[in-house]
Amino acid sequence: MNPIEFAVWTIRGVWGRPSLFKGPAKGAVLHHSVTNLVDPPDPVADAQAVEEVIWRRRIKSFFQMDAYSFKVAQDGTAFVVRGYKYRNGANRRTKLLGPLLFNRNTLSICFIGNYHPNVAGVATLTPTDIQLRAAAKIIRDGIASGDIVADPWIGPHSDLHATACCGDLLRADIDTIRDYVNNPPEETTVQVLPEAQQAADDGIWTRFDAAGVDTAQQPATREHASIMALRARDQAIAEIPSAPTEVIAAIPPAPTAALDAMATQLATQASIIGALSDRLSAVDATLTAALARIDTLETGTGPTDSRSEVLQVQIVGIGTPA
Repeated sequence: MNPIEFAVWTIRGVWGRPSLFKGPAKGAVLHHSVTNLVDPPDPVADAQAVEEVIWRRRIKSFFQMDAYSFKVAQDGTAFVVRGYKYRNGANRRTKLLGPLLFNRNTLSICFIGNYHPNVAGVATLTPTDIQLRAAAKIIRDGIASGDIVADPWIGPHSDLHATACCGDLLRADIDTIRDYVNNPPEETTVQVLPEAQQAADDGIWTRFDAAGVDTAQQPATREHASIMALRARDQAIAEIPSAPTEVIAAIPPAPTAALDAMATQLATQASIIGALSDRLSAVDATLTAALARIDTLETGTGPTDSRSEVLQVQIVGIGTPA
């Protein structure tokens, strides 16, 4: 399953000027978003919620866009964020010891949700196997494309910075991710909900294409296409202005006399504008003739009475030379 492209799911987009990525990346740093998931499940809304958290911290933390390179949801949905186009902004390093990895030579993968126990107000999750596979596939595909070195460092953000990120429960599964990178498991198909399948059979892909989204950026499953298309439909319906029938019926019609007076006023204004236009045309012709006469005097191509000849131009409506 290919990651969903940034332009398809983002709400905030690129709000600043992030630095370009100059690979290959030497390491993949793992994070967790420490956010609650929406109910009912919606991986796109979860990815957007993480982006919103970053956007709210943009001034304090100088974020130019969502900070991560990629995100992965519990159902295995992967999202491109900065990808390999922009340098990631999440891998802050403050520790003196450890691998020499920084934002400039790494990528970041954020597991959507909270994977550390006892965080107040946030539910604790355990990484799903399909989520671990999705992260491993991002790294594996990056190695294949040359955007990541052949044997990258893979580890938690806590190895670089004084933080609990990526959470104890995800940290316990990092070896599994490394194993999936080196020994790719069989591809696992994301289960499609019956409702989404029915939506697909009703032409969900056709409606998604009609929205003008590049086919290369389409979600990898019908379920995600259904979520996006239905959300777009609901938004379009919500934006349609409506008014009760009784309100419309109560609007009094404009009096005929008022409409006639308005029409007469507009006709008068049009007549005035026409007269002004004719006057300006006459002035323009007079000025053109005057300029031609000046040119004749300066070049000496026409007869002159004396060197001190004075040209007087009288333009009706403008004024008479003193």
